[in-house]
Amino acid sequence: MCRVITPDHLDCAVEFSWKLCGDMKQRSYPLYRSRPQMLQEYRWSVEHENGELVGWFEKEELRGILCYYWLPEDSYVQTTGFYIASAGESGEPYRKIADAFLSYLEHKFPDYEINIGIPAENRRAAETLAAHGFTVAEASHDMRLAKEDFRKLSALHEIIRIDETNFDQYAEFHDSHFQNIYWNVARLCSQIKEWDIFAIRDGQNIGSCIFSQTSGGSGSDSSNASDSGGNDSRNSSAYGEIFGMYAADAQSAHSLLSATLANMFAKAPSIQEVIYFIEDYQQIARQTALASGFRIMSHYQLWVK
Repeated sequence: MCRVITPDHLDCAVEFSWKLCGDMKQRSYPLYRSRPQMLQEYRWSVEHENGELVGWFEKEELRGILCYYWLPEDSYVQTTGFYIASAGESGEPYRKIADAFLSYLEHKFPDYEINIGIPAENRRAAETLAAHGFTVAEASHDMRLAKEDFRKLSALHEIIRIDETNFDQYAEFHDSHFQNIYWNVARLCSQIKEWDIFAIRDGQNIGSCIFSQTSGGSGSDSSNASDSGGNDSRNSSAYGEIFGMYAADAQSAHSLLSATLANMFAKAPSIQEVIYFIEDYQQIARQTALASGFRIMSHYQLWVK
């Protein structure tokens, strides 16, 4: 049965989840880099009114964990942990526990958009999500870059920084090329000082762009929601995340990505990792990322209902 996890059982929940993180077939997003990072996220969900940590118990044995938060103003739910062990002593199958977690969310948030990120390798979760009417809203390569692997590419264009003084010139371009993501024009504009947006002009108009955030720099504060797995300001270690890039050609992609990465490493010298989710059809972006030193961590799927 489902039961809300209280603070005194927090370590048990983390221990259970962390043991499953060694196998992509059992992981969910975000992909935690360490046990302390997972503990921090779970603790946030236990202590805050817009978060919850739920366990599925077979008698008194913990067999599953569901961690999530919600944004009432956006009618938005995002999971930050979806871990289910194989059959326990009584033989309770994976599907029964997964069904219970999804039904729990569906009944508690009937008018919300529910977002669950998993590696494509987690086929059992995918099959259960599909059976509940969830569909894949994003299929991406989960790309990761360690600072020591960064290979700076040639910048062949003049790069323009977008801020509050010229955001109006950028807004229409963003709306045209990033239509179905959480970070729309209104949300970007409301938190513009937290973003690094770079652009290249094509004549008088914006022709290419990239937008990102860096955590761990002076005054930086990452997002509460992410289309790419739920990385946010509750994660204390320094990292960067690229949320989107539209490049007119490969040379533009090289210039934008190189400028963004150089900015991140200057802004947060202790940065450990840069995260970039590149949708499957974006071949130029993926090849540019690989040329810059990124590696493919996994294949990410965002399931939405």
